[in-house]
Amino acid sequence: MSLIQKKQHYLHALHNEHACDYLDSSNLYLDWVITTSFYAALHHVSAVIFPLRHKFRGEAKTVNDIGMYRDLIKSKENKHAVMTKLVFSNCQGIGHSYKALLELSYAARYEPTFQAYLYADKAKRYLAAIKAHCADASQQNEMAANIQNDRQQKGY
Repeated sequence: MSLIQKKQHYLHALHNEHACDYLDSSNLYLDWVITTSFYAALHHVSAVIFPLRHKFRGEAKTVNDIGMYRDLIKSKENKHAVMTKLVFSNCQGIGHSYKALLELSYAARYEPTFQAYLYADKAKRYLAAIKAHCADASQQNEMAANIQNDRQQKGY
């Protein structure tokens, strides 16, 4: 995954956040506030996790997205379950928030008696925590890449 793809994930996350805020301001579609919060979080963590170097049968592979990773490990779980595991292992400290947001999103979409007004603010708080973590991780990754580029240019 190139820097351009990481930026696209980030921009899609912001797009979903904007939709979330717009829907929240109407106070009518709180189930969609929760859902757009989750999908914004999904794109934030995707921008941090991918590309992922994964050792498979003794060979290091570069994995660019969740579908490619799921196929590589031959998982029978759905992409959301696989991504949740990647968040727990690659985004220390936000796994529980991500999983809770995923579960709220499922409930908001598929449970007809779900009372979204009770959880919309909580979903947005989960998103804020995930976004802050991912912003910190992205800055650290950028600094590491700059250091690596400097070393390569200096012949280290």
